[in-house]
Amino acid sequence: MLLAYFRTLMLIARQIQVDLFRIAHYAAISIPFVNIVVASMLVLSCVMIVGFTLPAEGFSKEAATVSMVFGLTMSCMMLLLFMPIWVLRQRIRDVKQAQLDIIANALAGDTQANSQVLNALPGQLLSTEELMVRQLYVNAQWDWPIAAHIQKLIAFCLLPPLTWVLAAAVENFLF
Repeated sequence: MLLAYFRTLMLIARQIQVDLFRIAHYAAISIPFVNIVVASMLVLSCVMIVGFTLPAEGFSKEAATVSMVFGLTMSCMMLLLFMPIWVLRQRIRDVKQAQLDIIANALAGDTQANSQVLNALPGQLLSTEELMVRQLYVNAQWDWPIAAHIQKLIAFCLLPPLTWVLAAAVENFLF
């Protein structure tokens, strides 16, 4: 089932029409990846808490094996679910670069390129100011479709390890 889901996401990432005005809509393709990353981090946090509360004799080889298998499985799932994000990112980057090239040609005086600029009406020649505004807009668009989930990834994936490191540093400093 996971492979069918992966194939579907890859098909969508390869065939969806890239529109630089709707970059935020592409964040939906990164939801499975973000959910797996957050779930893995939460499980890792729980395992760390249980590992610290159990005595050293209570942690058996079976528990270590289960932890390693879980980690390997989650890593594979993350890789599979990251691949469609990477494919879509490449496509967004290519469309963005093509549009920047068209705008650069239009700024250089190419009237045919001027009519191909993002959201230009047929036959309408855009002024230099309008071309520069469109160039700024296209440059400002982020290539990664995961942008809508950055706060969640920071809150759940960066803060817990950072907290552990800081707690260990304080513990080493005080004791």
